[in-house]
Amino acid sequence: PPVGGTMNFPLYFAAAAVFGTDVGTYFDLPSANAAVPVAKGGANVVKGVLEFPNTGASSAQIHFRLPDDWTGIISAKIMWSSDAVVGDMKWNLATSFTDTSNVNDPDDNAFNTADTVTQTVPSNANDEIEASIASITTTGAVAGGICNIKISRDSADGSDTIADSVFLTGLEIVLRRLV
Repeated sequence: PPVGGTMNFPLYFAAAAVFGTDVGTYFDLPSANAAVPVAKGGANVVKGVLEFPNTGASSAQIHFRLPDDWTGIISAKIMWSSDAVVGDMKWNLATSFTDTSNVNDPDDNAFNTADTVTQTVPSNANDEIEASIASITTTGAVAGGICNIKISRDSADGSDTIADSVFLTGLEIVLRRLV
C-alpha cells in the first residue's frame, strides 16, 4: 500500500485448545453463563472449541491492545459449527474500551450495544461456517487503548432457532492501520 494509506491487520483468536485429555480456553469466561471449552474432532484432527449451549444466554470475552496507528475501523469474522442441520444462529458481539490513561476502574467499563449477525446453519452437520460483521461498534475506543470483546449467544432470542449447541472455533478481528 502507498504511504499514507491503510492496510488490514488481522488478529486470530482460537477459541480453545486440547491438551491430551484436557481442554482449556484462550478466552476469558464469566463466573455465570459461560461458554464451555470442549474437544471436537475425528480420528485425525482434534481441536478445542467453545460450546454455546441451547439453554439460554452464554458468553466469553477476549481483550487486546489497539495499535497506536489504528484508524478507527474494526471488522469481525466468527468461525463456528453446529451438530444441527436446521435453524438460524444469532451471534452477539459487544465491545468495551479502556483508555490506558483512564482514571476510572479500567476493568469495569460498560459494553456498547452488541452488533449482531444471524446465519442459517448448513444442511451438513459440523460444517465450519464464517459469520461476518463488516464494522463493529468502536464508541469509546482510542488508539493504544484496550479493546474488550464479548461474544455471546442467547438461545431464547427469537432469531436464534437452532435447537442444539453451537461451537465457536475462533474469532478473527481485522484492524485497519496506517502505513
